[in-house]
Amino acid sequence: MHRILVVTVVVCVLLVPAACRNGCSRHFGTRPAREAALRDDLFEMRKAIDNFYADKKRYPVSLDELVASKYLRTVPADPITESRKTWVTAGNGEAVFDVRSGARGKACDGTEYGKW
Repeated sequence: MHRILVVTVVVCVLLVPAACRNGCSRHFGTRPAREAALRDDLFEMRKAIDNFYADKKRYPVSLDELVASKYLRTVPADPITESRKTWVTAGNGEAVFDVRSGARGKACDGTEYGKW
């Protein structure tokens, strides 16, 4: 009985660092929290773009116009890049229709941040 307990403890001690290494474990690390925050920020900015369009019948020329028009309090920092300057806006050069993260790499679920 004592040997089984010792073996179990040794296996657990060896597995914990492996679970923490990639940062995708739900219980170890902050990467999943940053990814959740990114999804929330994208949702809120896209909702602000849609609300702006519904009210003004045109799209904003920039994310800063959403702030100036009080559709957003501030342009948030991308939780992955930790910068406000890495957002990638999609539009026709005169208006912003969509926003995406400028972060490179893949999320814990294997999807690319830039395709969210």
